[in-house]
Formats: sequence, structure tokens, C-alpha cells
Amino acid sequence: MKYFYTTVLICFVWSGCSTTQDNCPYTQYNGTANCNSGYYPVSSAGCCPEGTPYYCSDDNSCYADCDYANSNCAASIVRANVNGNTGGSGGNSGGSGGCDYSMSGSWTRYNSSYGCDGLKVSFSGSSGRVTSAPSDCCFNVGDEIWTNYDDQNCTIDIMVLNGNTCEFLRYDTYSIYFDSKNEISISSTHYKR
Repeated sequence: MKYFYTTVLICFVWSGCSTTQDNCPYTQYNGTANCNSGYYPVSSAGCCPEGTPYYCSDDNSCYADCDYANSNCAASIVRANVNGNTGGSGGNSGGSGGCDYSMSGSWTRYNSSYGCDGLKVSFSGSSGRVTSAPSDCCFNVGDEIWTNYDDQNCTIDIMVLNGNTCEFLRYDTYSIYFDSKNEISISSTHYKR
């Protein structure tokens, strides 16, 4: 009984305990944070989108699957506290600088190292949906490829699919770089209006 009490005390002090899910090791974050709506905290200042609760600090990414996160991350995995969002507009993983221009409008992908050149995305509010996709592209019309746009930090969450199976993996947060008013780069992918 003494051992159990010590373990509970340590977990409470550190705001996280190591555990496993289906033999997949992760640390459960038990603290709170001021995350945007639809996000859950993985640290006092970092949040992951709903549906992708496994956080890797190595690549600053949130994953939907614990095993996949562990296979792609050298650091230990942290699982989000789904009851720890204190509301408001706290930090999400990633971010820098502030956007120079509005993202609203229709964007066409070109010169991408990931393929899908010609993919069209209609952006409005805080998300972008695929309106047209080449036949050899994993994205489908209607997919919410961009979500949780943060104008203040000029970041957006990008849908990541498995390139071999086209299966949804997660959303990753990336900075948006405006090359001009009508051209952006997100990671190594380029879009024009």
C-alpha cells in the first residue's frame, strides 16, 4: 500500500505517469493548459488536436496512433489529457511570427515534394477543404486538409496520410510562409491562389 501511495504522489507532482496501451508505452499528461477549442494539453503550454492525442517532442507532432508515434519518435510519447483543457486560446504545438496576408480563397498545390500537384483547396474561416484532386493523389474531394488556422502565429494543422495506403495518420502543425500575397509555402509544399 505504501508503494502505491508513493507512485500516486510522484504522478501527481510530475503531472504525468508512464503507462502502456496495448503494449505501447507513453506518459499520460495529467495537468491542464489553456488550449484552443478542439485541442487537449500535452504540457502546460502545448496542445494536440482532438483525435491525435499522442505527442512527440522530437518532431513537434501529434499522432492518432500510439504505436505509430513510437515508431517515428526517438523521445518518449506523451498522451494528451482529454479533461485538461481550461478553455481560451492557449498554445498549440508549433508556431512563429504572424501572417502577412489573409488565407481566404482557393489555393492550388504546385511544385510539391510530396506529389498531388494540381490539388485545389478552398480555405474559409479556420480550415481548408479539398475541392479537386488528381487521380494519383491520396486526398479526396471534401477532405479537411487544413484545420485550426492560427492567424496570430501563422500556423495551421495539415492532414498527414500514409503515402502507401492513403490511410489518415494525424494532423501536424506547420508554419505558413507567404512568398507573396498569392503564394504560400507550408513545409516543403507550395500553393498559389
